[in-house]
Amino acid sequence: MNTTLLNENGKAGIAALASRPPRERILLVARDLFYRHGLHPVSVEAIVDAALTNKMTLYRHFKSKDDLIVAYVNQLASEGDIVWERIAADSPGDPQKRLDAWVDHKAPPSGKVGLMYMLAGGTDGSNTDPYAVKPEPNNHWIKTGPHIMVVGGDAAFYDSYPKGADPDTTQPYVMWAGTPYQHLMAPVR
Repeated sequence: MNTTLLNENGKAGIAALASRPPRERILLVARDLFYRHGLHPVSVEAIVDAALTNKMTLYRHFKSKDDLIVAYVNQLASEGDIVWERIAADSPGDPQKRLDAWVDHKAPPSGKVGLMYMLAGGTDGSNTDPYAVKPEPNNHWIKTGPHIMVVGGDAAFYDSYPKGADPDTTQPYVMWAGTPYQHLMAPVR
């Protein structure tokens, strides 16, 4: 078994990985291996071995390694879009401020309440780290469905909503609580 990915996460990492659906495991492992070793050096065998699955399952979800790479790149692009949309909402009409906030990890302007929506659902993300780009053992990666977001509210506004690291995403909750980027996530049906 390719244990490079799994050794970094330890035993709990193996259990957490094994509890995920096969497609998700394959994407998580491929993402980690592609990031660390590049696209071409990573074999399908290494991916399925580390993802605790087999080639038949991989090819059931992805027609080829190239299709898996496309899914990986699409996932990265979607995550980048989400970050940019949040920055754009925080700095309407000021492209330089948006760029500065994104590059320098600056706090967004305060006192400007806004509403954003993702009616087709969002991509998965960390509930505790606004800059996380992939699941890590302590960044509380969550799945979000269709939702609206209230951004820029005063700190007191968020106090009446749950702020836990692992929220019930079927109910309103605060994402990135305690950071300058905290916002209310409200699921819609």
